[in-house]
Amino acid sequence: MGVTTCLNISTENLLGELYFPEPRGPLPGLVILPSSAGVCDVRERFYARFFAAHGCCCLIVDSFARRGLSECMKNQSLLSDRDMLEDARTAFQWLAARRDIEKIGILGVSKGGLAALNAALSSIPGMPNAPGTFDLHVSIAPSCAIQPRNLHVAGSPVLMLLGGLDDYTGTKPALKYAERLRQAGLPLETVVFPEARHGWELCGKPLWLPQAERYADCLFYMEDDGSIMDSATGARFPYEQFRHQMRKFARHGAYAGGGTGALRRKGGETILDFMRRKGFLPHPPCGDTAQEHQS
Repeated sequence: MGVTTCLNISTENLLGELYFPEPRGPLPGLVILPSSAGVCDVRERFYARFFAAHGCCCLIVDSFARRGLSECMKNQSLLSDRDMLEDARTAFQWLAARRDIEKIGILGVSKGGLAALNAALSSIPGMPNAPGTFDLHVSIAPSCAIQPRNLHVAGSPVLMLLGGLDDYTGTKPALKYAERLRQAGLPLETVVFPEARHGWELCGKPLWLPQAERYADCLFYMEDDGSIMDSATGARFPYEQFRHQMRKFARHGAYAGGGTGALRRKGGETILDFMRRKGFLPHPPCGDTAQEHQS
């Protein structure tokens, strides 16, 4: 692929960054949802540049800036995965209206990872039906504390990447949610990197985040009427009440980062292989394989 171009996107309901390769033509489009740390060079922009270099038009959705925020690590109630899913649907429509986009996938990290997972559901309590169906889903280290009790899946392939040392969103909750989704009929694959912590795209010594809100020890079910039930106590709350009171369930402190360049590339290449196996991206010509692994 040629040079990657980046454009800032600003509409009434969408803020983001668009990365696309040159020369352009009919391309797959990828919506990228950020983690609770906000849009970062080492993570969301890394993935956008990586997949743009492999022939994908990537749209990073900045759900934070659109709402006057920069991050929500210390207060997860400021931005919900439902907010991010609404933004993802807007991004889907924006990409679908372009003549140079032939299919659309979604990739999300942490809080954005749960939204990317839930985008694979055909219906979600309290939300209108989606304007279309994503062709592929990638969920990286998702926070899975809130899950619909009754799952209705759309059927597009899903890849979930997890860190074996993740004490922020947790590995076991994600694996349990993945199993529920598979039992509901979703074609979902999981890959666990045993040496990885949360946010492994950040290289260097792991960072201890003492004020980070985490809910890895919680499980809340979203009922068909939109209310939220705490599985530990059976208490039920209207959705908006729960959203404003959820912090009382939080625990604090987690590690993030601690990755390496090799681990970050491994994550990108694992996703790339998934995209090619599912027909979202074409396989490279045989002569380009060795050069690709060196890039």
